[in-house]
Amino acid sequence: MPNRVETAALSEGDQTWLASTHGIHKNPQGKLKLASFTVPAGQGYIKSGTPLAITGVGTANEELVPYNAAGTGEVIKLAGFLRNDIPVVAGSTDVYANVAYIDHGRVRTKRLPVAFAVPTDANDATTITYITN
Repeated sequence: MPNRVETAALSEGDQTWLASTHGIHKNPQGKLKLASFTVPAGQGYIKSGTPLAITGVGTANEELVPYNAAGTGEVIKLAGFLRNDIPVVAGSTDVYANVAYIDHGRVRTKRLPVAFAVPTDANDATTITYITN
C-alpha cells in the first residue's frame, strides 16, 4: 500500500504584536479547543496573537479557549497569546489542536488581532510586559 503524502504551506502568521524575541522559545503547550473559536469565513485559521485562557486547570481536561475579560469563571484569566497561526479545516472532525502559546515576554497590544485591554493583575496569569503604543 503506498504512503500518502500531503503538503501544506504553514505560516507563523503576523507576529508584529511581539515587541521582542524574548519569550518566543520554550513556550508552554496545550490543547486548543477548536470549536470555542470563531473563524471568519474564508480566513481558514486562528490568528497568531489571539489571547487565550485555560479551562479545567489542574485536571486531565485542561483546554485552551478564547480569553474573555467580560466573561465569568476561568475564561477571564489570561493564560497567554497563541504563538502561531493555527489552520482550521472546514468540515474537520478535529476537536483539538496542539499549540504553543506565549506567557512571558513583551507584547504590543495595539497590534494584536483582536481588541485587547490589559487585564488586572488578578486576571493575568502571565509575566508579559505590555507595550501600549
